[in-house]
Amino acid sequence: MMSTKTAALLLALSAAPAAWAAFPPATDQIADCENRWFFGRDNKDPDARVLGFAYIDPEAGFTFEFHGEYTLDAKGEPVRKPDPLEGKARLIFRVAQNGHVACLDDATVLKLGVPAQSELLKNYEDKRDPVTHAIAWASHLNQIGASEQAVRQIEIARKAGDHSNRMWFELAFAYDAQEQYDEAIAVLEPVVAATPDAITLLGELAFAHMHHGDYPRAIELYLKAIDSYKEAPDTPPKWQLAFNLAGTYHMAGDAKLEAEWMAKAKAWHPPEASH
Repeated sequence: MMSTKTAALLLALSAAPAAWAAFPPATDQIADCENRWFFGRDNKDPDARVLGFAYIDPEAGFTFEFHGEYTLDAKGEPVRKPDPLEGKARLIFRVAQNGHVACLDDATVLKLGVPAQSELLKNYEDKRDPVTHAIAWASHLNQIGASEQAVRQIEIARKAGDHSNRMWFELAFAYDAQEQYDEAIAVLEPVVAATPDAITLLGELAFAHMHHGDYPRAIELYLKAIDSYKEAPDTPPKWQLAFNLAGTYHMAGDAKLEAEWMAKAKAWHPPEASH
């Protein structure tokens, strides 16, 4: 029989945080780490990791706050590398892609000695109604390629009875990003029939038909979007529609019309900003 003293010692040893043999594997994507700490790879040092806190800024989109670079010491303990800006400045970065990281659990956060929630969250609370919030979050997630998470946000808006054009666009965009063109077409065809002047929806439906292989329907939709074009904040630029139309003609094997629309796309494209 094990003595009480020995049992207590074993329990204490099992509860003690173990040293790491390596950093947690980057098997998550940053969209999975919303409102959480994560470790990401350090491009400058393959043996180090960047510590960040991920969140969504309601206006600017998916963001992370940089909290230094870490290495493992000889005992396998995480150690923050010296940083002259530590405690002097906050470094905030916009997320461009839904890259692979390691979302950190509570035990790891405790080991690192950082707070469970970033102080930034209280400054970026989204106080809009749940439907508006869900559609905005879907848009931010779509922008970094987190289309599966975007669909989940859209489902919140749909269950609440929303039928706005923006909601349908974000849903179709997410389906197209996942190459689920049948689903995008099924969603948008009835909406476009009811709102035939919705240029953004026309362009997204044309994109789905183009990749689905229905070039005549895609061409019809792109031409309709260009013919009825009116510039608006959420409307794709006219040159982009022409560029996609040229690509559709290319896929359809019509080199003459491809060249014609590519020339129009270049003519409509604004000059590059000087650096």
